[in-house]
Amino acid sequence: MRYILGWLSVMVLAGCSVSTPAVSEYRLVPKSEVKQEKALACAHSLKVQNLLSNTSLMSQKIYYGVGEYKQFAYTQAAWSDTPQKRIGDLYVALLREREIFQSVHSYRSNVLTDRALEIVVDDFMQYYDENYKESHAKVGLSLTLIDTAAKKPLATKSFSTQKQTPSLDAKGGVDALNEALQEVMEASALWLEGACK
Repeated sequence: MRYILGWLSVMVLAGCSVSTPAVSEYRLVPKSEVKQEKALACAHSLKVQNLLSNTSLMSQKIYYGVGEYKQFAYTQAAWSDTPQKRIGDLYVALLREREIFQSVHSYRSNVLTDRALEIVVDDFMQYYDENYKESHAKVGLSLTLIDTAAKKPLATKSFSTQKQTPSLDAKGGVDALNEALQEVMEASALWLEGACK
């Protein structure tokens, strides 16, 4: 009798289990379309500091805004890495590729540099209107080039852009965020060429 009750309990509990769909993971991979000539703009070493952002960008959840005040997270989509870490890594790669500085290092490096780049993420999100009929992505970054010996800012500039999403879902938001991020990174790299001289 005990075995029959145990078997029935397992069957009832197995029938009540709910299968959840897999979570799609997305990466930030902006595609560079503009090729700049490599020219060493200044003879300084640079460390890209850990990005300053709100806590939602320190998570792998993909958040989106609705209307003016509401914010939600997608349940079936996530970042493969936190946007805060990934944007910093993308800046290191871009600045190394452009060879604007003598050397470029991540904030995780123990190398001492004579310049630092502070990046504040002002906005990085997909937004829907109240009716979920329209969507766009916004990227806003503020950069400050710092003289590490004097601990003084040398130059500061903010960059922002907005792109329509190709579809009204997480993938459309990721596509638009990648496009907007690339535009902001390209503009800020051009600014850094002049600011570091």
